[in-house]
Amino acid sequence: MKISKKVSLSLALLLAVNFMSLSAPTSKADESINIDEVEKVLDEIDKDKVESKVDENKAPQTDSSESADMASSTKEAVDDERVKKAKEELKAYLDGLDEAAIDNPSIKFEGNSRQELKNALKRSRDLLEDNNIDQEKLSEIEKIPFKKVNGKKQGLFRDFTHKALVDFEVLGQRTKTNPHNNKNYSSLNDNKIFIKSSLKGLKKASENKNQFIKLNYVTDEDYEAAKVDGISSSTPKYNKQKLPESDYKITEVDGGYVVEILNMPENTKFIKPIVLKKLADGTFFENGDLVFAINESPKQGDKAENKDKTAANDKDSIKNKDSIKDKDSIKDKTAAKDKNYAKKQEKKEDKQAAPNSKTGVESSLGLVSTLFASSLAFLSIKRKK
Repeated sequence: MKISKKVSLSLALLLAVNFMSLSAPTSKADESINIDEVEKVLDEIDKDKVESKVDENKAPQTDSSESADMASSTKEAVDDERVKKAKEELKAYLDGLDEAAIDNPSIKFEGNSRQELKNALKRSRDLLEDNNIDQEKLSEIEKIPFKKVNGKKQGLFRDFTHKALVDFEVLGQRTKTNPHNNKNYSSLNDNKIFIKSSLKGLKKASENKNQFIKLNYVTDEDYEAAKVDGISSSTPKYNKQKLPESDYKITEVDGGYVVEILNMPENTKFIKPIVLKKLADGTFFENGDLVFAINESPKQGDKAENKDKTAANDKDSIKNKDSIKDKDSIKDKTAAKDKNYAKKQEKKEDKQAAPNSKTGVESSLGLVSTLFASSLAFLSIKRKK
């Protein structure tokens, strides 16, 4: 019997008892009997209430074996083809991973990142050998290799490379300040960048894809167009362009490298040298810097004007050289004429000197003869006396 029916019955009994007690006199025994019956009904009502609460709180129980079967069926719901594809991609990625790069002393890790990277590599290999892949493990496998998702580069090991830097430093006096981040940078020295690095064997990317130096550049326009909300210590994200490999050369020297720019793009503001060491496909340890390009190339109009000026100067220099040659030849001819003239003059003087010498001798002889004649005349006069 439901509780509501029992409650209504008890109320009816109580009303009947009260009505009978009012309508006719009763004995004490009858009164006690009626009271006992009412209390009995009330006890049954309380008992039904307690049983009803217990029934409401009871939850439907299932067998433990049934729940285990349900869990296993959930694991089995993972797509086998998807697992197979994910493992193939992971295997290809791990096969191309250079594990020796992790322990390379030229790679500087922050904190305990080097050991964390090794642990992640071990976990990746364990997942590759695991034959009991559930949905959680499958998602973990798919996040390990490098890939591009909506144009963004992703990958577990790529995150670790952001916690490390290649040993790399641009040498030179840092006297030029970038107002976008208030950092000081060095400038090109005769179109050369001097780099200090302990990483050996760096080449151009076309010469060594595992470790190389590449150059990007930022033009004046891209520099001015950079959106800088506020000054911070980080380098702003400029719109960079790749400098062709034919426009620079790399020379390895003791303790580093010299990068010489052979062809500077017009209106260059910065040159950005970047050194890269490959860990795996699409995953590199990196480091880079900015260098002010003080030897900026002139504009096209200025170039043409400079070419004209250079050509004019060349022509003038050629004319000057020719005129100098002409003057020298004239001088030589004049000198030769002067020599000939001097020789002729000497001959003339010699000829003139010869008759004069004769005349002098003759005159001296005449004088002697005159004196001799006068002396003889004087002696003859004395004898006559």
